Amino acid sequence: MALVTVVIPAVEPLKPDNVTLNSLARQTLKGVQIVVQMDEQKRGASWARNRGFQFCRSEFVLFSDDDVKWEPRALKALIGALRREPTKAWVYGIYLMEGQQYGSQEWDPQLLKKFNYITTMSLIRTKLFPGFDESIQRLQDWDVWLTMASRGMEGLFLPQILFTTYRRAGITFGNELTWEEAAKVLRMKHARYCKGDL
Repeated sequence: MALVTVVIPAVEPLKPDNVTLNSLARQTLKGVQIVVQMDEQKRGASWARNRGFQFCRSEFVLFSDDDVKWEPRALKALIGALRREPTKAWVYGIYLMEGQQYGSQEWDPQLLKKFNYITTMSLIRTKLFPGFDESIQRLQDWDVWLTMASRGMEGLFLPQILFTTYRRAGITFGNELTWEEAAKVLRMKHARYCKGDL
């Protein structure tokens, strides 16, 4: 049985030279299952992630975009961090985008109520994953972390670079729904937990 399942949502079949698949193939960790889930009928990345998760039988799950270059020791480091901290529900780390570092914030549940500093590409204990809310059009990862935090779960920061990606149009940039509009949706959903902080 695989130790970790990596779920990759995709809008079209991935080519053999795909950067994400190649970087996952070079992981020092053994026991990695990769699930590429096509976004059928353009239902969205959250739909694809949830469908891909149905194939997960491993202890850990990781959701990865299809244009991420993972560092060779990333998965081993993530799993090692959670194994050392059995009370933590998920672990996240630093990533590079166009030469700049992102995701360097230590775990702070109060700060999470105000803005998202945790990447979608985080390792989660499978049994604790709440699922992506498919009705949310933007900031879906933030919604997952808020949902888990509201249930008393805690994240763990791993202070090392895990992957490299690049700025592109999509969920984070160039989305039709503005950040403010998306945050309003989350503010309503998590009103009891955030109490006006979001």
